[in-house]
Amino acid sequence: MDSNEHYGETVPLIYHMSFMQGYSTKLYFSGMEENWGLADIYAHEIEELMETIIFENHMDDEVDVSGLLETMLPPEIEKIESAIDARDKDMFEENYQTMIHTCNQCHQAANYGLVKITVPEVNPYNQDFSVPENN
Repeated sequence: MDSNEHYGETVPLIYHMSFMQGYSTKLYFSGMEENWGLADIYAHEIEELMETIIFENHMDDEVDVSGLLETMLPPEIEKIESAIDARDKDMFEENYQTMIHTCNQCHQAANYGLVKITVPEVNPYNQDFSVPENN
């Protein structure tokens, strides 16, 4: 079975990246609301997707996308997790912006520079990211 196959079907990289973008947006709003428990959930979801992409050895036009991601993203996720553990909103925001910059550097290196991720400005989800009052 090809390493890009899942249950007999190829899982396109864009499928994983779409989820990665959604989770990173949810991570941002959770952190900015200082809902550290929820931010931790989304950071872990990003880690799991990252591990899946690395495991699947995605190649695109002879570019080792999985290898690029493996080199570039883990240190940034660790910094985000440090900010979450420290419950430090300023550190979180700074590390999040660095992570987004790193994502765009990876896109450039993978010949997908047309894909430019930005720090979210508007919540596109019907989800409240604030800390519940009973916490």
